[in-house]
Amino acid sequence: MTRYLIAAAGLVIAGAQLASAGSAAKSLGKIPTVNLPRPALEDSTPKIKPLPAKEWTVMVYMNGKNNVSSAADMNLNEMEAVGTTGNVNVVAEAGFLKGKTYSVARYVVEKDADPKKIGSQAVESFNFRDMGDYKNAIDFVKWAKTNFPAKHYMLAIWNHGTGFFDHKTAPAKAKSKGISFDDETGNYITTPQLRQILSAAGGVDVLAFNACLMSSAEVYEELNGQAKAVVASEDVMSAVGFDYASTIATLDANPGISPAQAANVVGAGYLERIKMVMKHGVSGGQITIVDPSKTTGLDAAIKAWTQTVISSKGDPAVMKAIQQALLQTPRYKTLLTDKDKQNITSFMGDLGVFVMLVNEGLKKADSPAAAAITASGSKLFASLKGMILAYDSVGGDDAGIPYEYSTGISVYLPPRLDTISQETLEGQAFAQEYAASAFAKSSGWGTFVKWLYSARPKITGNDAAPAAN
Repeated sequence: MTRYLIAAAGLVIAGAQLASAGSAAKSLGKIPTVNLPRPALEDSTPKIKPLPAKEWTVMVYMNGKNNVSSAADMNLNEMEAVGTTGNVNVVAEAGFLKGKTYSVARYVVEKDADPKKIGSQAVESFNFRDMGDYKNAIDFVKWAKTNFPAKHYMLAIWNHGTGFFDHKTAPAKAKSKGISFDDETGNYITTPQLRQILSAAGGVDVLAFNACLMSSAEVYEELNGQAKAVVASEDVMSAVGFDYASTIATLDANPGISPAQAANVVGAGYLERIKMVMKHGVSGGQITIVDPSKTTGLDAAIKAWTQTVISSKGDPAVMKAIQQALLQTPRYKTLLTDKDKQNITSFMGDLGVFVMLVNEGLKKADSPAAAAITASGSKLFASLKGMILAYDSVGGDDAGIPYEYSTGISVYLPPRLDTISQETLEGQAFAQEYAASAFAKSSGWGTFVKWLYSARPKITGNDAAPAAN
């Protein structure tokens, strides 16, 4: 039996196709420099319930009722480096796990010079609060908007994250990555509930996911009409989180900036923090800023492309291009791949790179099907590019693949190798059949994913093992 070489199959991206896909990724552009002044931090007196509306209210739903409680402490303390200002309200609902004791409280964040102690007084404490219950997130945002009105609202959802992947059962404690996963209750916020939160609370100008894996087409489908700009990452995020102090200070000094510019401040600040922690072993980070109102156009472009691919009816050149794209597309660390640095079993991959790799694979194909697919693929990529306001990165993933080869939005792709069926994966792990999701139905991706499972390279068992160096 021939030993299967991962590098030869393209699991480590290399060669001409990588260069071409990388060029496509870079064409999306770096996060533009806003060139806004970062002022010296000055004293300000926070007001508990300001009557006049300020320019911005920053709301942080910070679920630290799990194994990231210490990071919640750190980020809340960093917010206190600036605190509530004349132009910016800063409020947080923060949950913590200290020893075996859970606690949740609401804070009006005040300036405090002590970086090791939370100085802001809780304006409301809860004997019990399920931060995995989306209704409590709605309650927090409504409370913040009512008591701290502003012309613009930024909401950060802070915790672990799994993108579109909603677990069939609650993940194990201390090993979980559920969206706003609450260890005390075993509950978490699902992808469809993100829409319910924002819709019920009246939407926001900027939604920032301080959580892993949230930059996915499936997530953005739920945010159409609910936020003007979204900040998220396709892959895992470092526990250092966003640079909240810098973000608040910049909003205070430049209160008239647009939601897209404000999102840019959040994203650029995060990457600066990643550059610092890369000195201590973090491999890198990436950030995407998206206009979710463009999802309708993207859905239409995806549906046209997938239907064109499926209608090729097994054209050999098309099948080869699809299989190579499945092998070579950058993948991201799902809950099931914590020990899989190559992300071989990952079911989240970069949408833009996947489409462009198919196009690259069909460049020399001389058939009507190939021509139709490449034309449709180019339109899809243009639609994707129009939705992404900015994408930037530093470093790469644990496998050493540079993040610059990604384009910013992930999507459900079957695992690279034919080691698990769609029925088994979704039946054992997914809370609902993928085809029932809003994105799968709107874009036709649910039908396409089913087709992709049948198109995967038939490589299993020992053939899938990496070759020894």
